[in-house]
Amino acid sequence: MIARVEVSDHEIADAVAAVEGEMLELLARLVEAPTTSGNEEPGQEVMERALRELLGLEPFDLASDAQALRAHPSAAPFSWDVSEKPNGAAFREVGVATNHQDDVEWHEHARATRSLEREHTIAAALEEAADPQGFVSAFLEPPLYSGAYRSGMGTLYTAVYKPGSGSVEYRWPGVAWEHSFGHFREGSRTIRLLESTAA
Repeated sequence: MIARVEVSDHEIADAVAAVEGEMLELLARLVEAPTTSGNEEPGQEVMERALRELLGLEPFDLASDAQALRAHPSAAPFSWDVSEKPNGAAFREVGVATNHQDDVEWHEHARATRSLEREHTIAAALEEAADPQGFVSAFLEPPLYSGAYRSGMGTLYTAVYKPGSGSVEYRWPGVAWEHSFGHFREGSRTIRLLESTAA
């Protein structure tokens, strides 16, 4: 089911007006960039900077897949090689969040959820993981994965969202279940959650 959000014309106009200066400046930088077919990098550099400065996101490149691009129902036909072309539309959020925001205000809760320890583990995994799969694997090990179900602090699942492919993967130790907009199948999974003996 798709959630519908009602927004008035007045609210839209106010939201546009609030960022009008930034957007006009960005548009001017895009027009000034010498971007032509086969020389897309200057425009991509402008957008990468805008993603960093305006949205706080960290862009990264994905290899273009000509077969997937041509197969998309909204694809425009093209004949050139895209295998070496970076796809500057991809980005990742670099912020880390656990069970507290900014400074810890409720110390008992932070201790019970191991919030600070998990925050540091996620930040370290972002720096150290050689690839996305290595980063995701950290969520299936303590302290990110918790078996403290009796205290209500156990991990139910890890969700790996993949916006580029329109899919999500739910993970447990030794089990993965993927859904996508293109190949959705209704179903259910029964997972045995084991209580950890660790404190």
